Amino acid sequence: MVESLNGQAVGRYRLRVEVVGRPRYVDQRDFALYLIDPDGSRSHEPLFQGRWNAGRPSSFVPAWIDGEFAPPPFPHPQDEGEGLGEGEGLFGEVARCLGALIPAGGRLWLAYESFGAESWLERETRAALAAHVPAEATPIGLLLVRAGCWSGMHDWDFPEGGREGFRKLQGNKPLHLEQAYQSGIALMRALHSFAALRTADEVTRRAQARAALVQQEVEQRIARRDWPAAVRSIS
Repeated sequence: MVESLNGQAVGRYRLRVEVVGRPRYVDQRDFALYLIDPDGSRSHEPLFQGRWNAGRPSSFVPAWIDGEFAPPPFPHPQDEGEGLGEGEGLFGEVARCLGALIPAGGRLWLAYESFGAESWLERETRAALAAHVPAEATPIGLLLVRAGCWSGMHDWDFPEGGREGFRKLQGNKPLHLEQAYQSGIALMRALHSFAALRTADEVTRRAQARAALVQQEVEQRIARRDWPAAVRSIS
């Protein structure tokens, strides 16, 4: 399944999927996403590493991806998206690709700390969470929304068990349009209240601007419903 991302265009690059090691389970893959530049060169380091599990519908286990981003291996002013509206660079495009692998009801975890090199994504997300910003308005929270996994977002700030890895945010893809609509309305209410706060804290101000991007994304994804009326009902 993850192999379907091979050759996918992301900005000026294409993705290269490499499966890492032997899977513990037949329905699971550890993988890394590398970038192929316009000259055909593969990045030395991956932009994303993670684990994909197909899930077991018969046992009510949803499909999921658990992973982390690294700094863009080909430094370029547009690659990180820091100055373009956070989540709009390569990170945002790759998040959309990952989201395409996750079916309705599936889950996506993205770490916001690492033992290795970190990008502004992890640093800014930690700072925002420490400032009590809604998880959806953090940089990594926005990426979960870009992937379509905005429902029931949760901060695993204290991982459970030895295999849980780093601290991370979890987002869930809505099961159906009605759940997408209901969870979208709940999210809009929370972000509306958050954006109305008066603050001098720069981290919070950046998050308030980011919240507008979250609202735009959710609106586009459930545009088949009467979204303008829904927005009026919470204004």
